[in-house]
Amino acid sequence: MASPNEPKTTAAGSRAVGLTREAIVVAALATMDRDGIDAFSMRRLAAELGVTVQALYWHFENKDALCLAVVERARNELAAVPLGRGTPARRLEQHLRALRSHWRALPSAMALGRRFPPSAAGAFVDQGVALVEEIGFGPDEAIAKYRALVWTVLGFVFIEQGVTESVHHHPLDGSGRRYEVTVDDGTVGATSVVDTEFLFDDVLRMALTGLAAAAP
Repeated sequence: MASPNEPKTTAAGSRAVGLTREAIVVAALATMDRDGIDAFSMRRLAAELGVTVQALYWHFENKDALCLAVVERARNELAAVPLGRGTPARRLEQHLRALRSHWRALPSAMALGRRFPPSAAGAFVDQGVALVEEIGFGPDEAIAKYRALVWTVLGFVFIEQGVTESVHHHPLDGSGRRYEVTVDDGTVGATSVVDTEFLFDDVLRMALTGLAAAAP
């Protein structure tokens, strides 16, 4: 007998009672984070939800439409964050750290963002551009400078999310941030330790120092 909490399915080709677009998007993201976006399919998601595939197609025209909805949901969750007091540079640092934290928590949505638009969030972007303007740049230049900062942070996150697949990086503990790095050019092998938190701190410091130096 089915659990009362499970969505009830109707005849093939019709919707499942109680199944919403939001529930499908949340379940899709969880499935992608667990299995990877390349392994994701509407049939697999339907099995996870205990509904027919046709029930999913009642809400979404196809798999691409669902993937786009996942990206849009992740984007909409990236809202302007409270930054407290401090200099514009200090508040911009907090803003960029929030950007990294957001996309670190949504690896599948970030990967999908390379395939499906949109990738920016209105209120969050407006906040970041305004902070760059406070540092001394005009509106047009502030947009360009902010874009460069965002690309720097997202580039770091792309590498950070893929480091677990690297044959050169070996986790030292369960923190997910400390790795032993081995470089072998065929003749000489060298080993060092990298901490992604310290590395990001350096990246952010250099980026913001460069921004300040370029300010009018």
